[in-house]
Amino acid sequence: MSDTTRPSDTSLTVITERLLRLEADIAQRTQSEQAFVSQFGSSIDPELEALEQKLSDVVNRQSVQAAELQEQFASRRREIESEHLTQRNTVKSEHEAELSRVRREAQQETDRVNAQHEDSRWVATSVLDETADESPKRQFERVRQSLDKSLEQQQSQIASLQTQLQEIAESRGWSVDPLRPPETDANDLESFSTEFTETTEAAHNRLAAFQKLRLPKLFVGLRSLWLFIVLTAAIGIPVYLLVPPSIGDIAKERMDPAWMIATFVASAVVSALLVTVMYTLASMSQSDAFSRLHEQVSSAQFFHERWSQLAIKERQRREREYEKQQLQREEQLRLQLERFEATHQRTLAEIDERRQAEISKFSTEYTSRTKAIDAERVTLLAAIDEEEKEQLAELKRSFEDERNRRQMDLDLHIGNRRLEQKQAWEQLTSTWTGNLHAFDAYVNQSRQRDAERNLTWSQLAGPEWTPPTAIPEGIRIGEYEVELAQLPHGMPELDGLTKEPATFRIPTILPFPEKPSLLLETKGKNGRREAVEAMQVALLRMLTRLPPGKLRLTIIDPVGLGESFAGLMHLGDFDELLITSRIWTEMGHIESRLAE
Repeated sequence: MSDTTRPSDTSLTVITERLLRLEADIAQRTQSEQAFVSQFGSSIDPELEALEQKLSDVVNRQSVQAAELQEQFASRRREIESEHLTQRNTVKSEHEAELSRVRREAQQETDRVNAQHEDSRWVATSVLDETADESPKRQFERVRQSLDKSLEQQQSQIASLQTQLQEIAESRGWSVDPLRPPETDANDLESFSTEFTETTEAAHNRLAAFQKLRLPKLFVGLRSLWLFIVLTAAIGIPVYLLVPPSIGDIAKERMDPAWMIATFVASAVVSALLVTVMYTLASMSQSDAFSRLHEQVSSAQFFHERWSQLAIKERQRREREYEKQQLQREEQLRLQLERFEATHQRTLAEIDERRQAEISKFSTEYTSRTKAIDAERVTLLAAIDEEEKEQLAELKRSFEDERNRRQMDLDLHIGNRRLEQKQAWEQLTSTWTGNLHAFDAYVNQSRQRDAERNLTWSQLAGPEWTPPTAIPEGIRIGEYEVELAQLPHGMPELDGLTKEPATFRIPTILPFPEKPSLLLETKGKNGRREAVEAMQVALLRMLTRLPPGKLRLTIIDPVGLGESFAGLMHLGDFDELLITSRIWTEMGHIESRLAE
Protein backbone atom coordinates (compact mmCIF):
# COMPACT_ATOMS: atom_id res chain seq x y z
CA MET A 1 0.00 0.00 0.00
CA SER A 2 1.29 3.48 -0.90
CA ASP A 3 0.80 6.33 1.56
CA THR A 4 1.21 8.92 -1.25
CA THR A 5 -2.31 8.27 -2.65
CA ARG A 6 -4.51 11.37 -2.48
CA PRO A 7 -7.23 10.91 0.07
CA SER A 8 -9.39 13.79 -1.10
CA ASP A 9 -12.34 11.51 -1.82
CA THR A 10 -12.71 10.67 1.88
CA SER A 11 -11.78 14.00 3.41
CA LEU A 12 -14.27 15.75 5.62
CA THR A 13 -14.83 18.44 3.00
CA VAL A 14 -15.60 15.95 0.24
CA ILE A 15 -17.85 13.91 2.53
CA THR A 16 -19.73 17.05 3.49
CA GLU A 17 -20.20 17.96 -0.19
CA ARG A 18 -21.39 14.46 -0.98
CA LEU A 19 -23.85 14.48 1.92
CA LEU A 20 -25.17 17.90 0.87
CA ARG A 21 -25.56 16.58 -2.66
CA LEU A 22 -27.46 13.53 -1.27
CA GLU A 23 -29.76 15.85 0.67
CA ALA A 24 -30.30 17.85 -2.51
CA ASP A 25 -31.13 14.64 -4.39
CA ILE A 26 -33.59 13.69 -1.65
CA ALA A 27 -35.18 17.14 -1.79
CA GLN A 28 -35.43 16.88 -5.59
CA ARG A 29 -37.01 13.41 -5.29
CA THR A 30 -39.45 14.65 -2.64
CA GLN A 31 -40.44 17.59 -4.83
CA SER A 32 -40.87 15.24 -7.82
CA GLU A 33 -42.96 12.87 -5.71
CA GLN A 34 -45.24 15.69 -4.62
CA ALA A 35 -45.56 16.92 -8.19
CA PHE A 36 -46.33 13.40 -9.39
CA VAL A 37 -48.95 12.90 -6.71
CA SER A 38 -50.41 16.33 -7.37
CA GLN A 39 -50.67 15.63 -11.09
CA PHE A 40 -51.54 11.94 -11.17
CA GLY A 41 -52.38 10.89 -7.63
CA SER A 42 -55.57 12.87 -7.33
CA SER A 43 -58.77 11.22 -8.52
CA ILE A 44 -60.01 14.58 -9.88
CA ASP A 45 -59.32 15.28 -13.57
CA PRO A 46 -61.53 18.10 -14.88
CA GLU A 47 -61.02 17.21 -18.52
CA LEU A 48 -61.65 13.53 -17.81
CA GLU A 49 -64.75 14.41 -15.83
CA ALA A 50 -65.99 16.61 -18.64
CA LEU A 51 -65.51 13.84 -21.22
CA GLU A 52 -67.12 11.29 -18.93
CA GLN A 53 -70.02 13.68 -18.31
CA LYS A 54 -70.58 14.10 -22.06
CA LEU A 55 -70.56 10.35 -22.55
CA SER A 56 -72.81 9.95 -19.54
CA ASP A 57 -75.22 12.54 -20.92
CA VAL A 58 -75.51 10.59 -24.15
CA VAL A 59 -76.02 7.34 -22.28
CA ASN A 60 -78.51 8.97 -19.91
CA ARG A 61 -80.55 10.47 -22.73
CA GLN A 62 -80.63 7.10 -24.42
CA SER A 63 -81.54 5.42 -21.10
CA VAL A 64 -84.27 7.98 -20.38
CA GLN A 65 -85.81 7.61 -23.82
CA ALA A 66 -85.45 3.81 -23.63
CA ALA A 67 -87.05 3.84 -20.16
CA GLU A 68 -89.94 5.99 -21.41
CA LEU A 69 -90.40 3.67 -24.36
CA GLN A 70 -90.24 0.61 -22.13
CA GLU A 71 -92.71 2.20 -19.71
CA GLN A 72 -95.14 2.76 -22.59
CA PHE A 73 -94.93 -0.88 -23.58
CA ALA A 74 -95.07 -1.94 -19.91
CA SER A 75 -98.26 0.08 -19.51
CA ARG A 76 -99.75 -1.68 -22.55
CA ARG A 77 -98.68 -5.03 -21.04
CA ARG A 78 -100.31 -4.13 -17.73
CA GLU A 79 -103.54 -3.30 -19.56
CA ILE A 80 -103.42 -6.66 -21.32
CA GLU A 81 -102.59 -8.46 -18.07
CA SER A 82 -105.37 -6.62 -16.24
CA GLU A 83 -107.89 -7.48 -18.94
CA HIS A 84 -106.62 -11.06 -18.98
CA LEU A 85 -106.89 -11.30 -15.19
CA THR A 86 -110.41 -9.85 -15.24
CA GLN A 87 -111.52 -12.39 -17.84
CA ARG A 88 -109.94 -15.28 -15.95
CA ASN A 89 -111.46 -14.12 -12.64
CA THR A 90 -114.89 -13.87 -14.26
CA VAL A 91 -114.61 -17.34 -15.74
CA LYS A 92 -113.19 -18.65 -12.46
CA SER A 93 -116.00 -17.06 -10.43
CA GLU A 94 -118.63 -18.59 -12.72
CA HIS A 95 -116.86 -21.96 -12.54
CA GLU A 96 -116.55 -21.84 -8.75
CA ALA A 97 -120.20 -20.82 -8.42
CA GLU A 98 -121.28 -23.85 -10.49
CA LEU A 99 -118.97 -26.16 -8.49
CA SER A 100 -120.28 -24.69 -5.23
CA ARG A 101 -123.85 -25.30 -6.32
CA VAL A 102 -123.10 -28.90 -7.29
CA ARG A 103 -121.25 -29.59 -4.03
CA ARG A 104 -123.96 -27.89 -1.96
CA GLU A 105 -126.74 -29.94 -3.55
CA ALA A 106 -124.68 -33.12 -3.22
CA GLN A 107 -123.88 -32.29 0.42
CA GLN A 108 -127.53 -31.64 1.20
CA GLU A 109 -128.50 -34.98 -0.29
CA THR A 110 -125.63 -36.66 1.53
CA ASP A 111 -126.69 -35.09 4.84
CA ARG A 112 -130.25 -36.32 4.31
CA VAL A 113 -129.04 -39.86 3.56
CA ASN A 114 -126.65 -39.78 6.56
CA ALA A 115 -129.46 -38.62 8.83
CA GLN A 116 -131.69 -41.47 7.64
CA HIS A 117 -128.84 -43.89 8.16
CA GLU A 118 -128.14 -42.61 11.70
CA ASP A 119 -131.83 -42.83 12.56
CA SER A 120 -131.94 -46.45 11.40
CA ARG A 121 -128.79 -47.27 13.39
CA TRP A 122 -130.20 -45.55 16.48
CA VAL A 123 -133.45 -47.50 16.28
CA ALA A 124 -131.55 -50.79 15.90
CA THR A 125 -129.07 -50.07 18.67
CA SER A 126 -131.78 -48.73 20.98
CA VAL A 127 -133.69 -51.98 20.79
CA LEU A 128 -130.54 -54.00 21.48
CA ASP A 129 -128.80 -51.45 23.73
CA GLU A 130 -126.75 -52.93 26.52
CA THR A 131 -127.63 -50.01 28.80
CA ALA A 132 -131.32 -50.82 28.78
CA ASP A 133 -132.75 -51.88 32.16
CA GLU A 134 -133.88 -55.27 30.87
CA SER A 135 -130.70 -56.02 28.92
CA PRO A 136 -128.74 -59.14 29.98
CA LYS A 137 -125.77 -56.98 30.84
CA ARG A 138 -127.70 -54.73 33.19
CA GLN A 139 -129.33 -57.75 34.84
CA PHE A 140 -125.95 -59.42 35.31
CA GLU A 141 -124.45 -56.19 36.68
CA ARG A 142 -127.24 -55.90 39.25
CA VAL A 143 -126.67 -59.49 40.39
CA ARG A 144 -122.90 -59.02 40.50
CA GLN A 145 -123.17 -55.76 42.45
CA SER A 146 -125.59 -57.32 44.91
CA LEU A 147 -123.30 -60.32 45.51
CA ASP A 148 -120.22 -58.11 45.81
CA LYS A 149 -121.96 -55.83 48.29
CA SER A 150 -123.18 -58.75 50.41
CA LEU A 151 -119.73 -60.33 50.34
CA GLU A 152 -118.09 -57.07 51.40
CA GLN A 153 -120.55 -56.59 54.26
CA GLN A 154 -120.10 -60.15 55.51
CA GLN A 155 -116.29 -59.89 55.29
CA SER A 156 -116.38 -56.66 57.25
CA GLN A 157 -118.58 -58.13 60.00
CA ILE A 158 -116.55 -61.36 60.26
CA ALA A 159 -113.27 -59.43 60.36
CA SER A 160 -114.59 -57.17 63.14
CA LEU A 161 -115.85 -60.08 65.27
CA GLN A 162 -112.68 -62.10 64.77
CA THR A 163 -110.52 -59.11 65.67
CA GLN A 164 -112.41 -58.48 68.91
CA LEU A 165 -112.44 -62.21 69.77
CA GLN A 166 -108.67 -62.41 69.19
CA GLU A 167 -108.02 -59.29 71.30
CA ILE A 168 -110.05 -60.78 74.25
CA ALA A 169 -108.22 -64.09 73.97
CA GLU A 170 -104.77 -62.42 73.84
CA SER A 171 -105.57 -60.19 76.83
CA ARG A 172 -106.54 -63.26 78.94
CA GLY A 173 -103.92 -65.58 77.55
CA TRP A 174 -106.54 -67.86 76.03
CA SER A 175 -106.29 -69.75 72.74
CA VAL A 176 -108.86 -69.63 69.94
CA ASP A 177 -109.21 -73.24 68.70
CA PRO A 178 -111.31 -74.24 65.69
CA LEU A 179 -114.85 -75.52 66.58
CA ARG A 180 -117.03 -78.11 64.97
CA PRO A 181 -119.29 -76.69 62.20
CA PRO A 182 -122.87 -76.06 63.33
CA GLU A 183 -125.80 -78.15 62.14
CA THR A 184 -128.04 -76.36 59.62
CA ASP A 185 -130.77 -77.02 57.05
CA ALA A 186 -129.66 -74.15 54.77
CA ASN A 187 -128.84 -75.13 51.16
CA ASP A 188 -129.04 -71.93 49.06
CA LEU A 189 -127.81 -68.36 49.09
CA GLU A 190 -130.90 -66.97 50.77
CA SER A 191 -130.94 -69.47 53.62
CA PHE A 192 -127.19 -69.18 54.25
CA SER A 193 -127.48 -65.39 54.22
CA THR A 194 -130.28 -65.60 56.80
CA GLU A 195 -128.27 -67.98 58.99
CA PHE A 196 -125.25 -65.65 58.75
CA THR A 197 -127.33 -62.60 59.72
CA GLU A 198 -128.88 -64.35 62.70
CA THR A 199 -125.53 -65.74 63.84
CA THR A 200 -123.74 -62.40 63.62
CA GLU A 201 -126.55 -60.71 65.58
CA ALA A 202 -126.24 -63.39 68.27
CA ALA A 203 -122.44 -62.93 68.28
CA HIS A 204 -122.80 -59.20 68.79
CA ASN A 205 -125.23 -59.85 71.64
CA ARG A 206 -122.74 -62.30 73.21
CA LEU A 207 -119.97 -59.74 72.82
CA ALA A 208 -122.09 -57.06 74.51
CA ALA A 209 -122.94 -59.44 77.38
CA PHE A 210 -119.27 -60.33 77.77
CA GLN A 211 -118.29 -56.69 77.90
CA LYS A 212 -120.96 -55.98 80.56
CA LEU A 213 -119.57 -58.52 83.09
CA ARG A 214 -118.59 -56.47 86.14
CA LEU A 215 -116.94 -59.00 88.44
CA PRO A 216 -114.02 -59.78 86.03
CA LYS A 217 -113.30 -56.05 85.73
CA LEU A 218 -112.23 -56.04 89.42
CA PHE A 219 -109.23 -58.20 88.54
CA VAL A 220 -107.86 -56.12 85.65
CA GLY A 221 -104.37 -54.73 86.34
CA LEU A 222 -103.79 -53.60 89.98
CA ARG A 223 -107.49 -53.62 90.79
CA SER A 224 -107.19 -57.06 92.54
CA LEU A 225 -104.56 -55.62 94.92
CA TRP A 226 -106.73 -52.63 95.74
CA LEU A 227 -109.68 -55.02 96.26
CA PHE A 228 -107.61 -57.05 98.71
CA ILE A 229 -106.53 -53.89 100.59
CA VAL A 230 -110.09 -52.53 100.76
CA LEU A 231 -111.51 -55.85 102.05
CA THR A 232 -108.71 -56.18 104.61
CA ALA A 233 -109.44 -52.67 105.89
CA ALA A 234 -113.20 -53.24 105.84
CA ILE A 235 -112.86 -56.39 107.96
CA GLY A 236 -109.87 -55.40 110.14
CA ILE A 237 -111.07 -51.99 111.34
CA PRO A 238 -114.42 -53.20 112.79
CA VAL A 239 -112.75 -56.21 114.37
CA TYR A 240 -110.02 -54.03 115.87
CA LEU A 241 -112.52 -51.56 117.24
CA LEU A 242 -115.42 -53.83 118.24
CA VAL A 243 -114.01 -57.21 119.28
CA PRO A 244 -112.52 -57.27 122.84
CA PRO A 245 -108.71 -57.76 122.89
CA SER A 246 -108.95 -60.25 125.73
CA ILE A 247 -110.68 -62.84 123.65
CA GLY A 248 -108.50 -65.80 123.33
CA ASP A 249 -106.00 -64.17 125.74
CA ILE A 250 -104.41 -62.41 122.80
CA ALA A 251 -103.88 -59.05 124.52
CA LYS A 252 -105.13 -57.05 127.49
CA GLU A 253 -105.43 -53.65 125.86
CA ARG A 254 -106.67 -52.52 122.43
CA MET A 255 -103.46 -50.57 121.76
CA ASP A 256 -101.34 -53.62 122.43
CA PRO A 257 -99.19 -54.43 119.33
CA ALA A 258 -100.08 -58.07 119.61
CA TRP A 259 -103.74 -57.20 119.20
CA MET A 260 -102.98 -55.07 116.21
CA ILE A 261 -100.97 -57.83 114.51
CA ALA A 262 -103.59 -60.46 115.27
CA THR A 263 -106.35 -58.23 113.90
CA PHE A 264 -104.38 -57.52 110.66
CA VAL A 265 -103.49 -61.17 110.05
CA ALA A 266 -107.03 -62.35 110.59
CA SER A 267 -108.42 -59.62 108.31
CA ALA A 268 -105.85 -60.43 105.60
CA VAL A 269 -106.66 -64.14 105.67
CA VAL A 270 -110.38 -63.53 105.40
CA SER A 271 -109.83 -60.95 102.61
CA ALA A 272 -107.64 -63.38 100.68
CA LEU A 273 -110.34 -66.06 100.90
CA LEU A 274 -112.98 -63.63 99.69
CA VAL A 275 -110.78 -62.38 96.80
CA THR A 276 -110.04 -65.98 95.77
CA VAL A 277 -113.72 -66.88 95.75
CA MET A 278 -114.60 -63.74 93.78
CA TYR A 279 -111.79 -64.35 91.21
CA THR A 280 -112.99 -67.94 90.72
CA LEU A 281 -116.55 -66.80 90.11
CA ALA A 282 -115.35 -64.05 87.72
CA SER A 283 -113.17 -66.47 85.74
CA MET A 284 -116.02 -69.00 85.41
CA SER A 285 -118.49 -66.36 84.20
CA GLN A 286 -115.97 -64.85 81.80
CA SER A 287 -114.92 -68.20 80.40
CA ASP A 288 -118.52 -69.24 79.85
CA ALA A 289 -119.33 -65.96 78.06
CA PHE A 290 -116.18 -66.22 75.90
CA SER A 291 -117.07 -69.79 74.89
CA ARG A 292 -120.54 -68.77 73.76
CA LEU A 293 -119.08 -65.78 71.88
CA HIS A 294 -116.47 -68.03 70.22
CA GLU A 295 -119.19 -70.46 69.19
CA GLN A 296 -121.28 -67.73 67.56
CA VAL A 297 -118.26 -66.22 65.72
CA SER A 298 -117.20 -69.66 64.47
CA SER A 299 -120.76 -70.36 63.23
CA ALA A 300 -120.88 -66.98 61.46
CA GLN A 301 -117.53 -67.76 59.78
CA PHE A 302 -118.90 -71.14 58.64
CA PHE A 303 -122.09 -69.62 57.18
CA HIS A 304 -120.02 -66.87 55.47
CA GLU A 305 -117.72 -69.39 53.79
CA ARG A 306 -120.65 -71.49 52.55
CA TRP A 307 -122.44 -68.41 51.29
CA SER A 308 -119.26 -67.20 49.49
CA GLN A 309 -118.86 -70.53 47.69
CA LEU A 310 -122.49 -70.49 46.51
CA ALA A 311 -122.15 -66.81 45.53
CA ILE A 312 -119.17 -67.57 43.30
CA LYS A 313 -121.06 -70.40 41.59
CA GLU A 314 -124.13 -68.22 41.15
CA ARG A 315 -122.04 -65.41 39.68
CA GLN A 316 -120.34 -67.75 37.23
CA ARG A 317 -123.72 -69.21 36.18
CA ARG A 318 -125.21 -65.76 35.65
CA GLU A 319 -122.14 -64.65 33.71
CA ARG A 320 -122.38 -67.60 31.32
CA GLU A 321 -126.04 -66.82 30.71
CA TYR A 322 -125.21 -63.16 30.11
CA GLU A 323 -122.41 -63.94 27.66
CA LYS A 324 -124.61 -66.29 25.69
CA GLN A 325 -127.47 -63.82 25.44
CA GLN A 326 -125.04 -61.00 24.68
CA LEU A 327 -123.48 -62.89 21.76
CA GLN A 328 -126.93 -63.52 20.30
CA ARG A 329 -127.91 -59.84 20.60
CA GLU A 330 -124.56 -58.66 19.15
CA GLU A 331 -124.88 -60.99 16.15
CA GLN A 332 -128.42 -59.81 15.54
CA LEU A 333 -127.32 -56.16 15.78
CA ARG A 334 -124.30 -56.76 13.53
CA LEU A 335 -126.37 -58.28 10.71
CA GLN A 336 -128.91 -55.50 10.89
CA LEU A 337 -126.23 -52.76 10.90
CA GLU A 338 -124.44 -54.40 7.94
CA ARG A 339 -127.66 -54.24 5.93
CA PHE A 340 -128.09 -50.57 6.86
CA GLU A 341 -124.45 -49.77 6.02
CA ALA A 342 -124.59 -51.50 2.62
CA THR A 343 -127.67 -49.57 1.65
CA HIS A 344 -126.15 -46.34 2.97
CA GLN A 345 -122.85 -46.75 1.05
CA ARG A 346 -124.65 -47.62 -2.16
CA THR A 347 -126.74 -44.46 -1.91
CA LEU A 348 -123.66 -42.30 -1.11
CA ALA A 349 -121.80 -43.77 -4.09
CA GLU A 350 -124.68 -42.83 -6.40
CA ILE A 351 -124.67 -39.26 -5.03
CA ASP A 352 -120.87 -38.93 -5.41
CA GLU A 353 -121.01 -40.33 -8.96
CA ARG A 354 -123.56 -37.73 -10.00
CA ARG A 355 -121.50 -34.99 -8.30
CA GLN A 356 -118.27 -36.06 -10.03
CA ALA A 357 -119.96 -36.18 -13.43
CA GLU A 358 -121.26 -32.62 -13.07
CA ILE A 359 -117.89 -31.36 -11.73
CA SER A 360 -116.07 -33.00 -14.66
CA LYS A 361 -118.39 -31.35 -17.15
CA PHE A 362 -117.92 -27.88 -15.61
CA SER A 363 -114.15 -28.39 -15.28
CA THR A 364 -113.84 -29.25 -18.96
CA GLU A 365 -115.74 -26.11 -19.90
CA TYR A 366 -113.59 -24.02 -17.51
CA THR A 367 -110.34 -25.40 -18.95
CA SER A 368 -111.43 -24.73 -22.50
CA ARG A 369 -112.39 -21.11 -21.75
CA THR A 370 -109.18 -20.37 -19.77
CA LYS A 371 -107.00 -21.82 -22.53
CA ALA A 372 -108.66 -19.53 -25.05
CA ILE A 373 -108.14 -16.51 -22.78
CA ASP A 374 -104.47 -17.47 -22.16
CA ALA A 375 -103.82 -17.98 -25.87
CA GLU A 376 -105.21 -14.53 -26.65
CA ARG A 377 -102.94 -13.01 -23.93
CA VAL A 378 -99.85 -14.75 -25.31
CA THR A 379 -100.58 -13.51 -28.83
CA LEU A 380 -101.05 -9.91 -27.69
CA LEU A 381 -97.89 -9.94 -25.52
CA ALA A 382 -95.81 -11.46 -28.30
CA ALA A 383 -96.89 -8.71 -30.66
CA ILE A 384 -96.00 -6.04 -28.07
CA ASP A 385 -92.60 -7.67 -27.42
CA GLU A 386 -91.76 -7.64 -31.11
CA GLU A 387 -92.83 -4.03 -31.52
CA GLU A 388 -90.85 -2.97 -28.43
CA LYS A 389 -87.76 -4.79 -29.64
CA GLU A 390 -87.88 -3.00 -33.01
CA GLN A 391 -88.35 0.46 -31.47
CA LEU A 392 -85.55 -0.07 -28.92
CA ALA A 393 -83.20 -1.19 -31.70
CA GLU A 394 -84.09 1.94 -33.69
CA LEU A 395 -83.46 4.13 -30.63
CA LYS A 396 -80.07 2.46 -30.04
CA ARG A 397 -79.02 3.07 -33.65
CA SER A 398 -79.97 6.75 -33.37
CA PHE A 399 -77.56 7.22 -30.38
CA GLU A 400 -74.81 4.85 -31.56
CA ASP A 401 -72.68 7.35 -33.57
CA GLU A 402 -72.67 10.08 -30.89
CA ARG A 403 -71.88 7.62 -28.09
CA ASN A 404 -69.00 6.07 -30.09
CA ARG A 405 -67.55 9.54 -30.74
CA ARG A 406 -67.73 10.48 -27.05
CA GLN A 407 -66.19 7.15 -26.09
CA MET A 408 -63.28 7.63 -28.51
CA ASP A 409 -62.56 11.10 -27.05
CA LEU A 410 -62.58 9.64 -23.53
CA ASP A 411 -60.34 6.70 -24.48
CA LEU A 412 -57.85 9.05 -26.22
CA HIS A 413 -57.66 11.29 -23.15
CA ILE A 414 -57.16 8.34 -20.82
CA GLY A 415 -54.41 6.95 -23.09
CA ASN A 416 -52.57 10.28 -23.23
CA ARG A 417 -52.81 10.73 -19.48
CA ARG A 418 -51.48 7.23 -18.85
CA LEU A 419 -48.59 7.92 -21.23
CA GLU A 420 -47.76 11.17 -19.41
CA GLN A 421 -47.96 9.40 -16.07
CA LYS A 422 -45.68 6.62 -17.32
CA GLN A 423 -43.11 9.10 -18.64
CA ALA A 424 -43.19 11.15 -15.41
CA TRP A 425 -42.80 8.02 -13.33
CA GLU A 426 -39.91 6.75 -15.43
CA GLN A 427 -38.20 10.14 -15.13
CA LEU A 428 -38.73 10.15 -11.35
CA THR A 429 -37.52 6.59 -10.82
CA SER A 430 -34.54 6.92 -13.18
CA THR A 431 -33.36 10.21 -11.60
CA TRP A 432 -33.71 8.94 -8.03
CA THR A 433 -32.18 5.55 -8.81
CA GLY A 434 -29.28 7.20 -10.66
CA ASN A 435 -28.59 9.65 -7.82
CA LEU A 436 -28.78 6.93 -5.19
CA HIS A 437 -26.57 4.59 -7.18
CA ALA A 438 -24.08 7.42 -7.78
CA PHE A 439 -23.84 8.04 -4.02
CA ASP A 440 -23.53 4.31 -3.43
CA ALA A 441 -20.76 4.12 -6.07
CA TYR A 442 -18.94 6.98 -4.33
CA VAL A 443 -19.24 5.14 -0.97
CA ASN A 444 -18.00 1.87 -2.49
CA GLN A 445 -15.09 3.63 -4.22
CA SER A 446 -14.17 5.40 -0.96
CA ARG A 447 -14.25 2.14 0.96
CA GLN A 448 -12.15 0.43 -1.68
CA ARG A 449 -9.52 3.20 -1.59
CA ASP A 450 -9.62 3.22 2.20
CA ALA A 451 -9.00 -0.51 2.25
CA GLU A 452 -5.97 0.04 -0.03
CA ARG A 453 -4.48 2.84 2.14
CA ASN A 454 -5.26 1.72 5.70
CA LEU A 455 -4.69 -1.68 7.14
CA THR A 456 -7.21 -3.29 9.48
CA TRP A 457 -6.39 -3.67 13.16
CA SER A 458 -5.88 -7.38 12.72
CA GLN A 459 -3.38 -6.70 9.89
CA LEU A 460 -1.54 -4.15 12.04
CA ALA A 461 -1.27 -6.71 14.86
CA GLY A 462 0.10 -9.37 12.51
CA PRO A 463 3.79 -10.27 12.14
CA GLU A 464 3.87 -9.08 8.51
CA TRP A 465 3.34 -5.42 9.45
CA THR A 466 6.34 -3.08 8.99
CA PRO A 467 6.52 0.55 10.09
CA PRO A 468 5.85 3.11 7.34
CA THR A 469 8.70 5.07 5.83
CA ALA A 470 6.81 8.17 4.60
CA ILE A 471 4.43 10.62 6.19
CA PRO A 472 0.83 10.01 4.95
CA GLU A 473 -1.43 12.72 3.58
CA GLY A 474 -4.30 11.69 5.84
CA ILE A 475 -5.15 9.82 9.01
CA ARG A 476 -8.21 7.55 9.16
CA ILE A 477 -10.29 8.47 12.22
CA GLY A 478 -13.41 6.29 11.65
CA GLU A 479 -16.53 6.04 9.48
CA TYR A 480 -19.66 8.03 8.85
CA GLU A 481 -22.82 5.86 9.01
CA VAL A 482 -25.57 7.39 6.89
CA GLU A 483 -29.12 5.99 7.07
CA LEU A 484 -31.75 7.28 4.66
CA ALA A 485 -34.47 6.73 7.26
CA GLN A 486 -32.69 9.18 9.61
CA LEU A 487 -32.62 11.95 6.99
CA PRO A 488 -35.66 14.22 6.46
CA HIS A 489 -37.79 12.60 3.74
CA GLY A 490 -34.89 10.19 3.18
CA MET A 491 -37.13 7.19 2.37
CA PRO A 492 -39.42 7.46 -0.68
CA GLU A 493 -43.13 7.63 0.08
CA LEU A 494 -44.33 6.27 -3.24
CA ASP A 495 -44.34 2.53 -3.75
CA GLY A 496 -42.04 1.46 -6.57
CA LEU A 497 -39.20 3.87 -5.87
CA THR A 498 -36.03 2.07 -4.83
CA LYS A 499 -35.20 2.14 -1.10
CA GLU A 500 -31.97 0.17 -1.24
CA PRO A 501 -29.26 0.60 -0.22
CA ALA A 502 -30.67 2.37 2.82
CA THR A 503 -27.44 2.48 4.89
CA PHE A 504 -23.96 3.74 3.88
CA ARG A 505 -20.67 3.55 5.79
CA ILE A 506 -18.14 6.23 4.57
CA PRO A 507 -14.54 6.10 5.84
CA THR A 508 -13.37 9.44 7.33
CA ILE A 509 -9.80 10.78 6.70
CA LEU A 510 -8.23 13.62 8.67
CA PRO A 511 -5.96 15.73 6.35
CA PHE A 512 -2.36 15.43 7.51
CA PRO A 513 -0.15 17.25 8.11
CA GLU A 514 -1.76 20.36 6.54
CA LYS A 515 -4.97 20.35 8.60
CA PRO A 516 -4.47 17.92 11.47
CA SER A 517 -6.74 19.76 13.88
CA LEU A 518 -9.79 17.78 15.03
CA LEU A 519 -12.68 19.21 17.07
CA LEU A 520 -15.35 16.80 18.30
CA GLU A 521 -18.67 18.17 19.58
CA THR A 522 -20.95 15.65 21.33
CA LYS A 523 -24.38 15.46 22.91
CA GLY A 524 -25.92 13.11 25.44
CA LYS A 525 -24.53 11.25 28.41
CA ASN A 526 -22.41 8.91 26.20
CA GLY A 527 -21.03 11.68 24.00
CA ARG A 528 -17.74 12.20 25.86
CA ARG A 529 -17.03 8.47 25.99
CA GLU A 530 -17.57 8.16 22.23
CA ALA A 531 -15.39 11.24 21.60
CA VAL A 532 -12.58 9.79 23.76
CA GLU A 533 -12.77 6.54 21.83
CA ALA A 534 -12.53 8.47 18.55
CA MET A 535 -9.43 10.32 19.88
CA GLN A 536 -7.88 7.04 20.96
CA VAL A 537 -8.42 5.62 17.46
CA ALA A 538 -6.90 8.73 15.89
CA LEU A 539 -3.80 8.48 18.14
CA LEU A 540 -3.37 4.77 17.37
CA ARG A 541 -3.73 5.44 13.65
CA MET A 542 -1.04 8.17 13.89
CA LEU A 543 1.29 5.80 15.72
CA THR A 544 0.86 3.14 13.00
CA ARG A 545 0.86 5.49 9.97
CA LEU A 546 3.79 7.79 10.77
CA PRO A 547 7.43 6.66 10.40
CA PRO A 548 9.30 6.00 13.65
CA GLY A 549 10.72 9.11 15.30
CA LYS A 550 8.29 11.46 13.51
CA LEU A 551 5.63 11.62 16.29
CA ARG A 552 5.73 12.82 19.89
CA LEU A 553 2.52 12.83 21.92
CA THR A 554 1.60 15.56 24.41
CA ILE A 555 -1.68 14.55 26.06
CA ILE A 556 -3.85 17.07 27.92
CA ASP A 557 -6.82 15.69 29.86
CA PRO A 558 -8.14 18.19 32.46
CA VAL A 559 -11.56 16.48 32.63
CA GLY A 560 -10.66 12.80 32.75
CA LEU A 561 -7.49 13.54 34.81
CA GLY A 562 -5.50 11.22 32.60
CA GLU A 563 -7.62 8.10 33.00
CA SER A 564 -8.91 8.24 29.42
CA PHE A 565 -5.38 7.92 27.96
CA ALA A 566 -3.53 6.12 30.77
CA GLY A 567 -2.92 3.11 28.51
CA LEU A 568 -0.79 5.21 26.14
CA MET A 569 1.71 6.07 28.88
CA HIS A 570 3.26 2.60 28.40
CA LEU A 571 4.72 3.91 25.12
CA GLY A 572 7.39 5.59 27.24
CA ASP A 573 8.60 2.14 28.30
CA PHE A 574 9.71 1.53 24.70
CA ASP A 575 10.82 5.02 23.69
CA GLU A 576 10.80 8.09 25.96
CA LEU A 577 10.56 10.34 22.92
CA LEU A 578 7.14 8.94 21.88
CA ILE A 579 5.25 10.63 24.73
CA THR A 580 5.92 13.19 27.40
CA SER A 581 6.54 12.09 30.92
CA ARG A 582 2.94 12.56 32.01
CA ILE A 583 -0.59 13.49 31.01
CA TRP A 584 -1.20 17.18 31.76
CA THR A 585 -4.29 17.93 33.81
CA GLU A 586 -3.58 21.20 35.64
CA MET A 587 -4.24 24.57 34.06
CA GLY A 588 -0.73 25.98 34.58
CA HIS A 589 0.97 22.95 33.02
CA ILE A 590 -1.48 22.98 30.15
CA GLU A 591 -0.74 26.64 29.35
CA SER A 592 2.99 25.92 29.47
CA ARG A 593 2.65 22.98 27.09
CA LEU A 594 0.57 25.04 24.69
CA ALA A 595 3.16 27.85 24.78
CA GLU A 596 5.90 25.43 23.79
